[in-house]
Amino acid sequence: MALRANIQNNILRKWLRTLTSQSPGRKRLVILGTGWGSYSVLRSVNKKLFDVIVISPRNHFLFTPLLASTTVGTLEFRSIIEPVRNTGFRDEHHFHLSHAKALDPERQLVHCVSELDPEKEYDVSYDILVIGVGAVPNDFSTPGVKKYAFFLKEIADARRIRNQILTNFELSTQPNLSDSEKRRLLHFVVVGGGPT
Repeated sequence: MALRANIQNNILRKWLRTLTSQSPGRKRLVILGTGWGSYSVLRSVNKKLFDVIVISPRNHFLFTPLLASTTVGTLEFRSIIEPVRNTGFRDEHHFHLSHAKALDPERQLVHCVSELDPEKEYDVSYDILVIGVGAVPNDFSTPGVKKYAFFLKEIADARRIRNQILTNFELSTQPNLSDSEKRRLLHFVVVGGGPT
């Protein structure tokens, strides 16, 4: 595992060296996503040598290992995010709050849809494309998961969990509640592993 990570880091370092030693006449580097890989490239690339365009449905990097701590109030949401716009874009229009809908590698175009106005679709051209988009939670077709469970992948998920916990705490203090109903309201089950 450590050998694999070391090989991946060496490949990334060599690739980033190539990106930072381009000749004059900036090329357009388009980065899809703001997760771990994309954010690492965004912070490492020399923006004097490249016009860096980021396309992502979220405008921040999320430190996911601490996401679970925000659900119970140990940490505040703002303490585990880093705004992407703070990375020193050459132009304020170089960040697009959108998602990539399609790629045209022959014409070197990314077809985008705005997160703020889904009716707005447009193309962005690129010389170099970095695809670092994340994944969506999988319920493995387990009956009832979508209806009764909360996923924990984004800040919005953590807020929903925190709000539900607080709501259940408040409901459990209401008068004329049976002990079994109080136990039900205060019973939480965590399923899954990993950092979150």
